[in-house]
Amino acid sequence: MSQVADARGSIWRRWDPHIHTPGTVLENQFGTATWDEYFTRIEEASPVIEALGITDYASLDRYEEVLEFKAAGRLPNVGLIFPNVEIRLPLLTTGGHPVNFHLLISPEDADHVAKARGFLRKLKFTYGDEVYECSPEDLIRLGRKHKPDTLEDLKALEVGTNQFKATPDALRAALKDSKWATENIIFAVAGSSNDGSSGLRAQDASLEATRVEIEAMSKAIFSSQPAQRSFWLGEGAATVVQLEKKWHGKKACIHGSDAHRLEKVAKPDDDRYTWIKGDTTFESLRQACLEPDGRVIVDDHAPGGALDYETIDSVSVGSAPWLTTPEVALNRGLVAVIGARGSGKTALADLIAFGAGAATAERTSGQSFLRRARDLLGGATVDLNWVNGDVDSRVLADFDAEPDRESAVQYLSQQFVERLCSSEGMTDELVREVERVVFDSHPAESRMGVQRFQDLLALKAEPGRAKRARAAEANRELAERIDAERQAHAGLPQLQKQKADLEAAIQTDKGARQKLVVLGSEKRSARLSAITDAIAAKQILVDLLNRQLASLAGLSDAVSDLIAQKFPQLKAQLQRDFAEASLSETHWSAFEVAFATDPLPGLASLREAREKQVADLLGVVPVKPEGEPANFPPFVADDAVLPGTVFRNASGVVWYPSVRSASPLRRIDSPLANVTFFETDATVVFIDW
Repeated sequence: MSQVADARGSIWRRWDPHIHTPGTVLENQFGTATWDEYFTRIEEASPVIEALGITDYASLDRYEEVLEFKAAGRLPNVGLIFPNVEIRLPLLTTGGHPVNFHLLISPEDADHVAKARGFLRKLKFTYGDEVYECSPEDLIRLGRKHKPDTLEDLKALEVGTNQFKATPDALRAALKDSKWATENIIFAVAGSSNDGSSGLRAQDASLEATRVEIEAMSKAIFSSQPAQRSFWLGEGAATVVQLEKKWHGKKACIHGSDAHRLEKVAKPDDDRYTWIKGDTTFESLRQACLEPDGRVIVDDHAPGGALDYETIDSVSVGSAPWLTTPEVALNRGLVAVIGARGSGKTALADLIAFGAGAATAERTSGQSFLRRARDLLGGATVDLNWVNGDVDSRVLADFDAEPDRESAVQYLSQQFVERLCSSEGMTDELVREVERVVFDSHPAESRMGVQRFQDLLALKAEPGRAKRARAAEANRELAERIDAERQAHAGLPQLQKQKADLEAAIQTDKGARQKLVVLGSEKRSARLSAITDAIAAKQILVDLLNRQLASLAGLSDAVSDLIAQKFPQLKAQLQRDFAEASLSETHWSAFEVAFATDPLPGLASLREAREKQVADLLGVVPVKPEGEPANFPPFVADDAVLPGTVFRNASGVVWYPSVRSASPLRRIDSPLANVTFFETDATVVFIDW
């Protein structure tokens, strides 16, 4: 029994696939409760129950009774009633109870009751030297065999049903032997540890293979536990691949009230209702077993999806006799409209868009349904009915008018999509749509208070862009340094040539000077050369010191600029760039940039020391005597010891030692702190420049 498929398609509906009735064979605790009281509880259940699995042990009698009441007008909201035959397996759980196994039987076949009973008769139970079928007659015989003093049929049926056990092998063999059963019966097992397969896990490790076998032949698990649902969806200890290999795939977890007394009817523990997405047909249960992650869930409420005020319930067109279907109900999870060419897909989309005031440009294009059907519109109206009760009403003849408010619907017409698909490369329209989709996919709480994609992109990309800019600046500086090094390296041959030319010129000059020496004045000429070399040596040191002084002055200016300008600007720039960090002044004080110690006093002291060294090297300029130069006294006495001599090492480096020594290697004092001089008998070198 099932109702006609809902025009909206698959929606979430409450099922109770495991519910007993008054007169249930075992554990009947309904007492004096009447059928009227029983049905009233189901009819008044909230949320509404739309599918029932009438359950009894090894019997369909109570199911047939419920069908008779249904035919008489009871359970008007229940669109599907199907039999759930409960069979006990000859395996005890840790709680000492046999494992409960369920046969969920499709009512689609008009002769399904007879065929289901035929299937049950294939199940056998041996007691003593007799074999008993799973039928009311044999179960009564089994009850009287087990308790000979039992006279009443109902009591004997209860005793026999309690004793009857069907093995997993027998169930599998019976299913394999019947094509009808294969197509119309869904096996399910209880998942609890009290009377389900979980109780075998803790009972005995040797039952592991048996437990897996029982679960593998089941398409559904009766369990309301979220942990079990996660496991059977491949989200727990076992992966989907492991479920496929070991248990023949994922399983649908379902749950019912399992009512054995009136108070429990339609009242599962903790309001754990079974919700199945689909029509109230047995096919929906089959589909739920195939797609357990998206078609079935046990929870106190159905999955909601979009908010009510964002969901369209239906669209209706009034005063339009040309329209054969004036009202169309929409599914809450609608993602596509399927139909043959000319069936009205574009018309429906245009009507919904116009009813919501969306996409004026697309609506008024030459290809729009509303434009092409304008002569038939007349006084027709369109109503867009929202789930929360709001209604948007518009007159179709006003399709040229601009929307009176921002639309709640985004409309991408077929013409719009065709333009995008036929264009070459990325169009502005496509980029805007991609940006809109990306922006809308961000939850409101992650949009940082902005309303546009570009603003959100700027906020999220700023840290990366700033990092990229800093890396680019570092790369630029490095490239400039590399370029300077390359230029210096490229200019080295020219400098070496200039050096060689200058050295050759010096030698030529010295040779020419020797030729000018008058006979008898060789000693005086040699003295002049020695004095000239000593002056040159001092000049080298003076030049080095002056270059150091210039560098120290530049360093001092740079440090002063950093302290006075750059460091404060760095903190101010950070405060501007990251103002929305909302740091307090106490926090910002940690961003003060300064040298570990003030370097300026040390630099000033170094400059004073270098200036004194230059002054000492230059000495006091002598006063020029009056008279003929030939009569001038010598500025440097002929017997005065010169402070040093210019030497060249093997590399041709000129240096100025203050002392000569004949030792193999001797460190020589230097007026420069970062220059160390050494000498040997044959070669003089210096290091640490």
